[in-house]
Amino acid sequence: MMPNNFRGGQLSRQTTGLVDSLQGKTRALRVCDVARLLSVSERQVYKLAAKHRIPSFKVGNSIRFDALALENWLGQVMAPSSVELRGDFRRRA
Repeated sequence: MMPNNFRGGQLSRQTTGLVDSLQGKTRALRVCDVARLLSVSERQVYKLAAKHRIPSFKVGNSIRFDALALENWLGQVMAPSSVELRGDFRRRA
């Protein structure tokens, strides 16, 4: 059985909403902007950037995010085909 957020196209609606919120952004996003967008802590964003798991770049000692690169990344990581289910969700007798 798949988790509820993968049923009935809800995941694609969530992806569309996040991607839409990035369209039209012309300035680099800050860590706090990305944390708010992804509903994670700023510390988690720093970790993702340090591990190169999210597209980012540095300006001096500051980490910034290109809105277009982030939009493309979100489209890839939130696509249903990129979801990896771990473990067996069926109950065993």
